[in-house]
Amino acid sequence: MSVTVDQREEGKFSLATKAEYLARYTIEITSNENVFIPEYRKQVTDDIVETAKNIYLGIREANDVTVRMGTVFQMKDYMDRNELQRETLRNCKRLLYLIDLAHRIFHLSSKRVKYWGKLVKNVKDRVHGWIDDDTLRYKPD
Repeated sequence: MSVTVDQREEGKFSLATKAEYLARYTIEITSNENVFIPEYRKQVTDDIVETAKNIYLGIREANDVTVRMGTVFQMKDYMDRNELQRETLRNCKRLLYLIDLAHRIFHLSSKRVKYWGKLVKNVKDRVHGWIDDDTLRYKPD
């Protein structure tokens, strides 16, 4: 028997997809110059877009780091991956702060801010879980 869409659990490997959607959504909404007025592009909007892209790129880059288990490189690989994951977490927090700033500057609707923030929080929580999983998986015996 198949499972309906609303009953499906989100896959463990959907983080990159969620981050990509967040980046695309951010780029799409910030391109509306009626809301994100051009006068603030360099001061605010460009930072918002760059941060969203960096979240996506950080996840992809961290995922590309292979931790070579049982080798002398294991701890270095783990630390490299962990550093990218933590930078991605910082960018998630930064994007939430920037969304709050944009809410005030551009008078965004609370509905939009809530949805956008939910997207960021979902990615942030998943990165946290990924870090926790890696810590358990790669910790030295």
